[in-house]
Amino acid sequence: MIKIYRHHHLIKISILVFIFLSCNQPKTNILFCDAETVIENRNQKLFQTSDNTFLNGQTQSSDESFSGKYSSKLTSENRNGMTYIFENLHAGDELKMSVWIYGNKQNSTILVDGDWGGKVFINDSTESKKGWYHLKGDYTIGGNDESISVCPYLKKKSDSIYVDDFQINFIAAKDHPKPSTPANVKALNILMDEKAMKKIQKQREDALKKGVLENENWVNAKIVYIEDTLSAKLRLKGDWTDHLKGNKWSYRIKLKNNKSINGMNIFSIQNPKIRSNLNEWLLHKLLEKENILTTQYDFLYVKQNNQSMGLYALEEHFTQEMLGKKHKNGGLIVCFSEDALWNDRLNNGGNDKANVPYLGGADIKTFSDEEVNKTPELSKNFEEANLLMNLYRYHLKPISEIFNVDQLAKYLALIDICGSQHGLIWHNQRMYFNPQTNLLEPIGFDAYTSNGAFSLSNQAFWGAYGINALDGSNQFQYLIFTDEIFYKKYIEYLEKYSSKEFLDSFIKTISDDLIKYKNYLQAEDADYNFNTDYLFTNAVNIQKALVYFKQHNVMQKNIEYLNDKASHITFDCAY
Repeated sequence: MIKIYRHHHLIKISILVFIFLSCNQPKTNILFCDAETVIENRNQKLFQTSDNTFLNGQTQSSDESFSGKYSSKLTSENRNGMTYIFENLHAGDELKMSVWIYGNKQNSTILVDGDWGGKVFINDSTESKKGWYHLKGDYTIGGNDESISVCPYLKKKSDSIYVDDFQINFIAAKDHPKPSTPANVKALNILMDEKAMKKIQKQREDALKKGVLENENWVNAKIVYIEDTLSAKLRLKGDWTDHLKGNKWSYRIKLKNNKSINGMNIFSIQNPKIRSNLNEWLLHKLLEKENILTTQYDFLYVKQNNQSMGLYALEEHFTQEMLGKKHKNGGLIVCFSEDALWNDRLNNGGNDKANVPYLGGADIKTFSDEEVNKTPELSKNFEEANLLMNLYRYHLKPISEIFNVDQLAKYLALIDICGSQHGLIWHNQRMYFNPQTNLLEPIGFDAYTSNGAFSLSNQAFWGAYGINALDGSNQFQYLIFTDEIFYKKYIEYLEKYSSKEFLDSFIKTISDDLIKYKNYLQAEDADYNFNTDYLFTNAVNIQKALVYFKQHNVMQKNIEYLNDKASHITFDCAY
């Protein structure tokens, strides 16, 4: 996940640069610090490698090491590990970073601290060796003349961790291969006039300064696809500015005159990296296989004013047309409004305000206001959906009386198999109100981040151990496990989906498209790799956890505990 925070009391990077950078311009495209050698310069201890120098040599420790004899120990007094400072970066420059972590991986991150007044935290633990976790992340520079510092970082002062073998691969924008469109593949071409393009560019620049995108400024455009030229309006899309990094920006597009492309009248395009490339696509295919509502999600090549922008992810928006294609006529899609949360983040430099009931005060909104206002049937259905959403939010009825239990159990079990809990955050949740059953059904959406899997817990599966569930900011999501009818169905689907036979059969159905899209993605990023091993690893961990879960009657203990604590939940959570 990438999050940007702005702070008013940062030590400006330029001060450090004056002391440090004059002798520390990068000499190679690969910067590596193994913490083995420390030198002293102007009363500062520095990590010295054969090619470059890193700050915070005072953190060197012989207590633990991944390689060699030393590592960098991070504590409440020294939360920043080996630190490298870059000067005069340019839009599109890219940093690929990795570090080995010993200790609580939930409390470790790679920190990118910029002279724009913001901080970016990157978390993606991909593998482990000898008790050490490998943390990886990418960061693309948004504007020119930026100065940033990069380092492993301890998130909580009360803890301590060790970090070793910190590596940064620097790729200048000018060295990136120019995006292209294969000769035999049709591209979607976005045509904007100079006035529209300047408006979009200004909006992007403002967002990069604020750390959050204000996304209400639409411009007119033409969309050329295959043999059709369609009138449209579009805007920049996204909340965090990872949607705006480099030259591949995210757009929300609305076609005019009831026209559609691939059955979609309103859709989004974005850099595939925003949703972890093939991970998001695979989850959508898995949800479709199990008849769980989800948005149409695919890949296509895009041009902007006839210039190739490379491969994009294409995602359907929440419309009545989407429901019609799924034979869900008469219902509608609802969610908790996130307007107040993002307004505060916009006005507070990307930060959430403390003790604000974002969830508790959120309105229930629909994505079909015009249709709801015009159609008595939809208006009545929205009233019913509004009631169910509030019953769900405030835990006023059992989940089995609010949701289609079968659909919800399937959805959460598949989320566990894929390790994709980003969509469970309250303001990412989308629900379909089914007027035939008067129940809600979950819609799969926004499951991954640009740094891969996003976990709201460190459990093998979401409902595994709930005894400490109400201690965190994600306590609201755990209350679904107070309902035994749902809980049993969820465990039943975990057992089904974690079987090797199920996963093998599913992967076989998507193998051709998987290979095709993997080749497309690797043509743009030679370092990108993807395999489905993570599904089987998650499945094995779930099966092991289920053995303990059943032997120790964890479900009943969790239900009793959560029901006892349910009245004490708070609604000031951003997650």
